[in-house]
Order: sequence, then structure tokens, then C-alpha cells
Amino acid sequence: MELSCRVSIRVVLFVVCGLVLTFHTGRSSSAALECTLLRGQAPCICTMPNGSLIDMSPLAPNPIQSKLAGVYSYRYNPCRPFNWPETNGSAVGSQCTVANDGAVCQKDSGGAKPAYFFCGTTRSAIIYFNTSDGSWHAKYTHGQNAPRLGRQRTVDVKLTCDGSVKTGELEVIQQVGIDYYLELKSQYACIAVARPSHKPSGPSVGTVLLIIFFVLAVVYFVGGILFLRFARGATGAEMIPNISFWAALPGYIKEGAVFLFTPCCGSADRVHGYEKL
Repeated sequence: MELSCRVSIRVVLFVVCGLVLTFHTGRSSSAALECTLLRGQAPCICTMPNGSLIDMSPLAPNPIQSKLAGVYSYRYNPCRPFNWPETNGSAVGSQCTVANDGAVCQKDSGGAKPAYFFCGTTRSAIIYFNTSDGSWHAKYTHGQNAPRLGRQRTVDVKLTCDGSVKTGELEVIQQVGIDYYLELKSQYACIAVARPSHKPSGPSVGTVLLIIFFVLAVVYFVGGILFLRFARGATGAEMIPNISFWAALPGYIKEGAVFLFTPCCGSADRVHGYEKL
């Protein structure tokens, strides 16, 4: 009976510990996958709960253009919309313009004249962690509508940290219908430590509570020792306040533990010597 009860307790403790670890790990994992765009800032800076950030703002001055992939090429600015072509010129079709809030634009060189389409807007930007490839991505929606398909274009840009690329390189991964998959390689696609804040940060609630606890403990013991020594003439161990309580505390803890586990592992009557009614 005692053996089976001990096994049961171990199983229960194992399950409880497993649940605690799972809860903690789940919270840590989900928190690590968050990257929130900063309000009032360009949509190319996001922060994580641990203080890290992805800051692509140095790429703002000029859009990055990909190499020609078939008859298509792309331009991308993660921070602000841009015009492509820079002048109306001979362009046909919808253009990637500041007015359209275009973050990614496609150039179709397959016709007699090039056609330009905006594929996603800066206002729709989200930065997320793709667990399938272990990389951060920037996703853009609300691109130019494709009437034949009855929906808007979308773009997914894989953000690849590459310290050897001083600005940025844009590559085409694939095009699936009007969904475009690109890759940005840049030193600015790396996760960086947050910029130091100039605002003084006060102590946390936990720190304040610990300070209060230790201050009270010092006052209790030092004040009690001085009082007992000079007011009552105590000496040696008798100067410790409430010494009888502190001496008996380990026994109280032991009895509490025994009382907690004896209902399963044995008879409380046998331990405490109580008689059954």
C-alpha cells in the first residue's frame, strides 16, 4: 500500500511539473514570436517582448529592385511608399505610387509597353515568424485588385539576416497566381538589441517588495536584539527575538509535510498516535 501511494505521489508531482513547464515554455515561445510594429513609426520597425527589434529604417531612402525573373521584376521599400516609374512616361496599367501606398511593386515587361502593379500596401504590413522555415517575414496585402480572380494581390517577403549585405538585395522566390514570395537579404533584417531609452526606468514591483521585506527583516532582528539586550538584559541566544518560535519552525515544517502526505501513504493515527473513534 505504501509503495503504491508513493508511486502515485510521484506520478502526480511529475504531471504537475510537466504542466508547469509546458505552460511556461508555451508562454515563452509565443512571446518570442511576437514582433509589434511601433505606432507612429515607419512600418519597418518592430519590437519584441524581450526588448529586441528588427529595424529596417536605414532602407527607407531608396526602394530595392530585384533582378529580372522572366518578364517580371520587383521593387520593395519596407518603410514608405514610392513611385515606379518615377514619371508617368509610357507606363500602362496601375502604377505603384505613393498615392496607392505601394510597398511592393511588380513590373511586367512582357508587353509592348511595361505595366506596373502595386502588390501590397505599407499600411497592411505585419512582421511575423514563420515556423516552417525558421525565419522572420514581412507580409503585405491590399494590393491591386485582379478582376479575373476576384481578389487583391499579396506579397510575402522573407527577411534574411546577412551582415555582408550593407543595404539590401531582393530576390524572387516564386509567384503563385497573384501571390508573390520574395526574399530580402540585408544586415538590417537582423534582430538587434533595443536602443537604450533615455527615460529613467524605476524598480519593478517585485524589487520594491523584496526591498521592503529585507528592510523589515533587518529592523525586526536588529531592533529585537537591541531591545532584549538592553531592556531585559538578555545574553547569547536569548537575544534573538521569539527564539522559541524560530527553534521550533523546522519541526512545524516537518509535521506539516507529514500531515500532508500521510492520508495517502499511511495511517495518520499511526504517525500522530491518535485513537480512532
